[in-house]
Parts: sequence; C-alpha cells; structure tokens
Amino acid sequence: MSYRAALTALVLMVAASARASLLVYEPFDYPVGTLAGQNATGQNLTGTYASGSVVPATLELRAETFSLGYGALLGAPDFAGGRLGQNLGTTAASAIASLAGPVNIAPDGALFFSALFLFDDSADGSHFARIELLDQQSGDVLSFGEVVAGAMAVNVGAQTAATGGGGVSAGADGSFTNGQVLFLFGRYQNGATPLGDRLDLVGYETNAVTQIPGGFDPTDPAAQFRFSLTGVDIDMTRIDAVRFEIRGSANNFIDELRVGTTYADVVPEPAAAPLLLGGLVCVALLGRTNRGGGARTPRA
Repeated sequence: MSYRAALTALVLMVAASARASLLVYEPFDYPVGTLAGQNATGQNLTGTYASGSVVPATLELRAETFSLGYGALLGAPDFAGGRLGQNLGTTAASAIASLAGPVNIAPDGALFFSALFLFDDSADGSHFARIELLDQQSGDVLSFGEVVAGAMAVNVGAQTAATGGGGVSAGADGSFTNGQVLFLFGRYQNGATPLGDRLDLVGYETNAVTQIPGGFDPTDPAAQFRFSLTGVDIDMTRIDAVRFEIRGSANNFIDELRVGTTYADVVPEPAAAPLLLGGLVCVALLGRTNRGGGARTPRA
C-alpha cells in the first residue's frame, strides 16, 4: 500500500469515528443557586429550566460547586462545570429542560446514556436522585438512578404506552453505600420485533481504580452492579426533554448527563487519540521511505 493510500485509509477511519455524536450534555455549568429560571446552556438544551417544586422558594434544585468528577476510574470522560443538588429535602423537587432538537430512536436503534450520582440515604430513607428522559408528546419516560421504594435501590426503567402505564424496570436494593459517587451508564434498545426491546444499566464506584470497558458490556464483573431487562415492549421512539429529580439535604447530587446513539458518545474511548497519533507517525515514516528516505549504497 502506498503512503497516500495509507493516509486515505486513516482519514476514513477518523471520519467514521467522528460520525458518532454526543446528542445531549449537561455539566451544570451555572452560577451557584437555584436552577429554575436559568437559561439551559447544556448541549442541545434550550429555553429556561422549569421548576417542579411545590414550594419554589425553599426546595428548588440548585447548581453547586464542584463537579462530582470520575475519581479513580480509568477511561472515563472528561468533566466540567458544577453539580445539581437540593439543600432542604422535606419533599422532592425537579427541574425540566427541553431539547433544542428531539433525539429519535428508530426501530432496531439504540439510545445510550450516562451520568454521575452521589447517593446518600443516611439522614432519611426517602432521599433519592434520578434522571428522566422524556417524550413530552406521548408522555413516555425512560429513567435511571435511585428510586424512592426500597432501601438504597437503584434501577433503570420505562413507562410508556407499550408498558400499559404501569412501567417496567430492573434494579435492586442495597446498590450503594451512603455517600458513594457512582458512574452509571446504560442502553435502551428499541427492537423492531415484538418483545424485542431491552434496557441495561451498569454502575461503577468512582473511588475504585477500575478500567471502564472500551465497548458497552452489561456483564462486566468489575462493575458494582449490572441490571438488565429483556423480552419487553417499551417502544419509545424519541426524547424531547430531560427532568432531574432529587430529594436530599445537600447530600444527593447529579452531574455530567450524556446522551448519544453509541457507547462512544457517552463514554469516549481513551485509546482513540493514541491510536490516531501512532497511525500518523507510521504514515509519515512510510511517506519518507517512499520518497527515497531509506538506506543508500555507499560510494566506492
């Protein structure tokens, strides 16, 4: 292969990788204070955050410093901005932002999502933090995080017309210890056949030196937990808004929401940059050789 052909192949590989796109990103890069009423500045978010609090003056969700961060995890994404919490958790509050452009989920398509959470139930067993991806036209909801029912229970679930309004979910009690920061990422597969849908959620302890897989692995034994729901009809075809809901007393937080159509969107592969650099070096050396930069025969 000529160096030009090698260079072309490398460019095509990079272009193919670039086609994966992060569709939603919310790092909560806002001034410290109430989120409701703030212009939503996260990627693909628009308008202002709407409040879901029954007592707006005291229970609103708040942007706080600093980001939860990914701790000791290896291969985790970069982070920025702050985090979202609630200072007085006598009842839950929520904040909702619309997407500037809806995210469509075609039959046989997939939706990937990830976020950081700090969970703590030590002060009140009804504290929780969760994220909901919404289709406001149909009322369909895809959610992940801690649920109110159970003891320190994390799950992934959906409530759509196809589930009959009752919802479906997978999860377990005792999924965390109080004060843990966890990195959760999941996948929704919209199967084209009846009972062909699937939901997965994987959680990692950020204080543990753990390598995040290079591809989505719902069975990774290094994860703190792994939940899967298969053989169901969810039939969620789009999301057009996100809702963050927390009940906590400055002890439950959400951060770094990412949504995309591939695993690499929500957990960027750290090996991509070194691979590209190595490829460019090889192409450069090959080009020098082809231009006559190799060994020469000594003169007599």
